[in-house]
Amino acid sequence: FDAMVVGSSRAAAYYTADFNRIFGVHAYNFGVATGSLPGILERLEWLVSVDCMPRRIFLPLSIDRLRFPNRPNDLLRKEHPAIVGTTAYQREFLLSYLGTDAFFSNVRKLLEQLLKRPEPRLRYDMRSGDVDYLWDRDLEFPACPEAPVHTDPVIIREFVGYLERINTLADKHGAELILLWNPIPRADQLAHVEDARRLFDDIGGVSSVIFRLPLADNRLIDGHHYHDKGHFKPGLAAAVFESAEQQVSLAQLLEELQLAAESCEQLQGGPGL
Repeated sequence: FDAMVVGSSRAAAYYTADFNRIFGVHAYNFGVATGSLPGILERLEWLVSVDCMPRRIFLPLSIDRLRFPNRPNDLLRKEHPAIVGTTAYQREFLLSYLGTDAFFSNVRKLLEQLLKRPEPRLRYDMRSGDVDYLWDRDLEFPACPEAPVHTDPVIIREFVGYLERINTLADKHGAELILLWNPIPRADQLAHVEDARRLFDDIGGVSSVIFRLPLADNRLIDGHHYHDKGHFKPGLAAAVFESAEQQVSLAQLLEELQLAAESCEQLQGGPGL
């Protein structure tokens, strides 16, 4: 493999075949549920240690998921011992996978059954890392958010700090970091316009461009293109980078977000707009 897709369960929605076809690479999907930038950094450091650093790294970003857990066992519970270190893995295993995380996972499953929601099911392809989400829900998305959402600037700076470390590692080892803007529902994007401004102000040293699906695309308000509110389908994911025109400057994406937000009555006259 000469390319990797990294990120959370949302990254798993990107089929490697689409990257192979459009970018001419041989990609593997290294996305993991609840994946975060600290975990991505550790995975890439492990790839360096085994001399397997890819030539290209595709990193999808979600403006509504800038916060990530800061507990050591959050990484340990979903990574191989070779990545986080065997000693640390053994020490934290009972506290993480068999402890509170398992308890809350069981509580969540019980609530799903009580609410009679379809049980999430996955199909995993070990040859490519691709994951198929085998569930759908009846969804309706508003075109506009109810109110703006603001993330603590300290959290955004921490996010940027990890992003810079990932970019530095990639650059040091001859890899290209390519940013993607996850096609989460339009209202969720517009609720975080101020967060986007703060983020883009700080990540110019990492990249000045990003692949995105234009906000005018009505698929961003069509529930048929999503498994649930947090997970979009592969067809929508592929549309993010289906042509060179989808790659725009951070300034252009921010302008699109601001203009779309201003068109929403719920946000007109809101703070920071």
